[in-house]
Amino acid sequence: MVPRPRVFPYLILISFCYLAFGAVAQAQVCNPPACWPGKYYKFDVVAKTGDVTAAGTLTGFGDQPSINDKGTVAFVGQIGAGNFEGVFTQDLQVAPIWISQGFTSSGRKFGRAVQITNLLQIAARDTIPGSPPPSLVRIWQGNASGVFTLIARGGFPTDPFASVFSQPAINNSGQVVFSALDQNFSSLLATPNSALFPPYNQLFLNTPLRPVIDDNGFVIVRNGSLDTNPIVRYDNTLLSPISVANTTTDFNTVGMSPGVSRDGVIVAFAGDMSAAGAALWGTNPGPGIFIAIIQNNSAVRIIRVAGFSAPAQVAGVSCTAVGGVLGTKCVEDMNAFPAPAGTNWDGYCDPGETCTAVGEIEDNLPAAVGPSVPVYFKTFDPAQFAASSAEWEQRIGVIHTDFGAPGLDGDTIVVSFIATPNVASALNLFSANSGLWTVQVDLKLVGGSIVPKIHKPMPILQVGDKLGSATTVTAISVFDPIAAATVDEVGVARVAVPGDHEVAFWVSTSANTQMILRGTHEDTDGDGLPDHWEEFGIDFDGDGAIDLNLATLDPASPPNFRHKDLYFEVDYMCTGTISGNGSSCAVAAGQHTHQPGINPYTGKALAVAVLPIPRVVAAFNAAPVANPDGVTGINLHVQVDEAIAEVTNMLWSSPAPATTPGSFQNIKMGTGTCTGHFGTVAERGVANCASVLGARSLAVRYDIFGDQFDGAANSGIAKLRGNDFIVTLAVAPVNPNPCSATATDFANWAQCLGNTWGTTLDAEWGDLQASTFMHEGGHSLGLFHGGDDLFANYKPNYLSIMNYWFQFNGVGFATFNMAAPDCKMFGMNLKCRTNRTLDYSRAPALANLNEAALNEAGGIGAAAGTRTQWALPVGANFASLIGFGSGALDWNFDGMIGAAPAQDLNKSGAIDAVLTGRDDWSNLTYGFRDSVELSLGAQLPRPVVPEPNIADYQALTAPTLAPAGLTVTLQGNGAGSVSSNPSGINCNSRCSAVFAQGSSVALTATPAVGSTFTAWGGACTGSGACSVTLSSVQSSVTATFTLGSSQAPVITLNPVAQAVTNGSLVSFTAAASGTPIPTVQWQVSTNGGTTFTNLSGATSTTLSFNVVLAQNGNKYRAVFTNSAGTATTTAATLTVNPASVSVPNVVGLTQAAATTAITNAGLILGTVTTASSNTVPAGNVISESPVSGTLVNPGSAVNLVVSSGPAPVAVPNVVGLTQAAATTAITNAGLKLGTVTTASSNTVPAGNVISESPVSGTLVNPGSAVNLVVS
Repeated sequence: MVPRPRVFPYLILISFCYLAFGAVAQAQVCNPPACWPGKYYKFDVVAKTGDVTAAGTLTGFGDQPSINDKGTVAFVGQIGAGNFEGVFTQDLQVAPIWISQGFTSSGRKFGRAVQITNLLQIAARDTIPGSPPPSLVRIWQGNASGVFTLIARGGFPTDPFASVFSQPAINNSGQVVFSALDQNFSSLLATPNSALFPPYNQLFLNTPLRPVIDDNGFVIVRNGSLDTNPIVRYDNTLLSPISVANTTTDFNTVGMSPGVSRDGVIVAFAGDMSAAGAALWGTNPGPGIFIAIIQNNSAVRIIRVAGFSAPAQVAGVSCTAVGGVLGTKCVEDMNAFPAPAGTNWDGYCDPGETCTAVGEIEDNLPAAVGPSVPVYFKTFDPAQFAASSAEWEQRIGVIHTDFGAPGLDGDTIVVSFIATPNVASALNLFSANSGLWTVQVDLKLVGGSIVPKIHKPMPILQVGDKLGSATTVTAISVFDPIAAATVDEVGVARVAVPGDHEVAFWVSTSANTQMILRGTHEDTDGDGLPDHWEEFGIDFDGDGAIDLNLATLDPASPPNFRHKDLYFEVDYMCTGTISGNGSSCAVAAGQHTHQPGINPYTGKALAVAVLPIPRVVAAFNAAPVANPDGVTGINLHVQVDEAIAEVTNMLWSSPAPATTPGSFQNIKMGTGTCTGHFGTVAERGVANCASVLGARSLAVRYDIFGDQFDGAANSGIAKLRGNDFIVTLAVAPVNPNPCSATATDFANWAQCLGNTWGTTLDAEWGDLQASTFMHEGGHSLGLFHGGDDLFANYKPNYLSIMNYWFQFNGVGFATFNMAAPDCKMFGMNLKCRTNRTLDYSRAPALANLNEAALNEAGGIGAAAGTRTQWALPVGANFASLIGFGSGALDWNFDGMIGAAPAQDLNKSGAIDAVLTGRDDWSNLTYGFRDSVELSLGAQLPRPVVPEPNIADYQALTAPTLAPAGLTVTLQGNGAGSVSSNPSGINCNSRCSAVFAQGSSVALTATPAVGSTFTAWGGACTGSGACSVTLSSVQSSVTATFTLGSSQAPVITLNPVAQAVTNGSLVSFTAAASGTPIPTVQWQVSTNGGTTFTNLSGATSTTLSFNVVLAQNGNKYRAVFTNSAGTATTTAATLTVNPASVSVPNVVGLTQAAATTAITNAGLILGTVTTASSNTVPAGNVISESPVSGTLVNPGSAVNLVVSSGPAPVAVPNVVGLTQAAATTAITNAGLKLGTVTTASSNTVPAGNVISESPVSGTLVNPGSAVNLVVS
């Protein structure tokens, strides 16, 4: 038998183009049931059973779809009665497209899985009927139907494979990996390689596999069918293996479906970590989801992202992250007090920091006071774990986004997986059913080591969730589930924001239908509000109806997903009569209200220019924060909602559940569904109020303006980076003496300050409400008292409302100067009160300060005119000082600028090595979902950060002005002394003294016998009087004395006569010599030099001023004087010429109007003549002389020619002409035809003119009538 030649028809482009198609970008819409904006994702129905396509009606789907970074989803659809299947794509802009059109043979199957690239290449495996059934791996072109590249084929004797398996993988370079059986039915992994024969790299392994391939061509796969096989990475030739998850040293078992980021840096997988692996990688042993970071051809770090077990929380003991309570993970302790060294409060649990244990997904709190119950994934509970579970074997998806910093610093990873919580959320955010989840991981580098921040897992969709009003999810499946969101839904490229991504997955429903869904989680402006919340609203329960439309919370300013928005709800306490379901509270004598913008005692609006809440809104609107829409600022929406009965002492810090009367949570949430004060009365009254309030809780921070909390007179408290805060400015009955020691509430002290500063209670109360609201709101936005330092409360290089100094005094004292109307001097204290600046610190952050090595000359480097405040230790107490932040600062109050001794500027009780500057606005935390403080049940039992109280308010409002130093140095070869008024300076060599900032110090120089004082230097010049106005910058003056006798002034330059035009600048200059340097005084004579008088302030060698006509003929001279005598210059005469006048244009005006215009211009009317004119009406000006625009002297004459009307016209001779010819002659002469009569004539032919009237030659006005008699 002659062998047949072997033919390998592989890698051949076979084109079947049946359809050309395109898409037109359309505006975004989201209309149920095709789309609904859920809790964290906007869901779009890519396809569902019953949809009609070009291939026919869809009756089912492969349950393993794929999505690319542009949001295009690829999937397998079953057509008609199921006799064939097809590959489809959908990108939200068009209906599903049938990619495999033309391949409709009966029984053709595409299996469950496809994978799509960013270039719209789709890897899929299909089979056709046969024995054995042939199987093929192809790359389908997603932008043209019926076009594919054949990658591999199995089933025929001539094929290199007996079969190729489903779930081939493809990267964005078009490289493919697949698993197969060779003709000996051995399992293998294959990648195409045209240089080989057969054209494949092959690696023999012992089972069908689920490989993935990154964009560099590296292949990641579990090396066999056993869960004890390791996960390995190979190069594209299937050589050079490196271990990703080692089941010998690190893991007991691993899942069979790892995922890889497009760049190959991150591999995500399920695994059961061994105790040895946990010790190596610094986490707990047991099952979970992990990421491996691949660098330099090795796994340099493995990080657990789900399945945590951290130690139980013990006060003062740091969470170690290894072993412990199931379902808890370590996070940075935001309330560690006092703060351990090295704490930075950036949300990362750094090595050496104090960290605390919290629930992996959430902390549920019991009805009674007690420890929180962690919510975690029971999928990874070692007691329930099964390596064969369907959830364990589902594909783990992962994306990695590099945000520009070197290496992995600042990068973000998002991992998707299927898992089941142990219990449902107490916040109604998820159920206890299986579902698809994501978790975001942020990375930073600390000393070369990778430190992760694991965010709270986020539910996408769970079994049992609603899909509209009548359908629920019964099953979920994935294959290539997650992608970066690089374009918006109309195909326009967008800038990535950490955490943005899209997912695609399959679901079955309770209505016996199937769907392919796309979930989008995007936050274009980075404000913590997903785009779909801002565009469409929130469908909290998934029933297809919007539960909360953010636009209704502030109708005048709807949200914009391209401009940052923040939402606050404010309720306020009141002891008066509440009516209108909380819409108002009337106060009578002895009652009060905490309503923002209202006088607490009268209930009337504060008499201030701008009310407190609008002031804060304006501050946010003016924030230097960039937005995608190109407009800076933050839109702050504050809904001042309802009055509530006052609770004099709210419970906040204790672990009080919502059932405890008087607790914050009881006030907010009540004891039953929708029984608290959170949300509006209308929202709490609707049937779906739980969903409405649930939606509101995702987006809206809640604040109460009340009296006190926890028995303390503090101004407020907040959940750090959380969703709740309170403003507690205590109000007691009006005190007749509000400044007395018995006035221990904020309202009476505000009245005291109003009396002291000459302002009003309204002004003080408005400032206090605005600044405290912005301060406590700042905590919820991630700002601390020191910016990035929670317990540094008084940093002078931190100009923010978060700084205790500036919460009550205003940021940077922007109007802090002697002339400002809101500032007064009280002895050595300069104080300012009203309309204080509201701001967080801005870029650039001010320089760090080292309290152990202070540089007074350097100050803090703030903007010109800005002031700051700092502490000066006085015994066991502190005094507060203020000074200019733009210059040198006398930190230690010694009147000298130089090296200062170590000093506790920050009132911390210790010398701090570093007080860091901070740019607040660039570091706000907008979202609060990840906050360990987030709760809607009871408060978590954690320590409380102390806030300023009434004593701080009283103390901080009277800062001591830092003294200003003045140094005087005597120089020259002579001798003398210098003294000051006020006293302090009195010396004959060098001396210094301190004076009040802003004060004026006069210096007097007295020469010794045989010496002459010659000149001042430094802050003063010349040899006359010296007066220095002192700022916080050290001032210095020199006084020069010379030996020898004095010399009287000698004139060296006389002023010169000047002739100038009225209104122009004139200068006279004079000079004289003499010892000491003479002073100068200019004088003027207005009577031709008979007498001269001094010109006030004219004491320099040049005299300059703008002249007026009245000064014409004045004489000016300079008098030079010193201790030896006086010399006077010659007088210089000033000639002031009138300025030229432009002749106005009066042509066409009446003679009267022209005359008025001429005289108004400073001219006079000249001769007036008349002339006839056919164009200018009688009495109007025909021409003027000089012509308009001519420059003439004031008072010049302007001559006019005035129209007498048109010139008379001679009547033409028309006798004997025909009537027509006569008419023409008359009109040509500028006249008109008058009456025409007829008469008999024996001499004139019929139709000709017998006579005319007036007769020919008569002079008449143009337009006059000429009457005819016609034969």
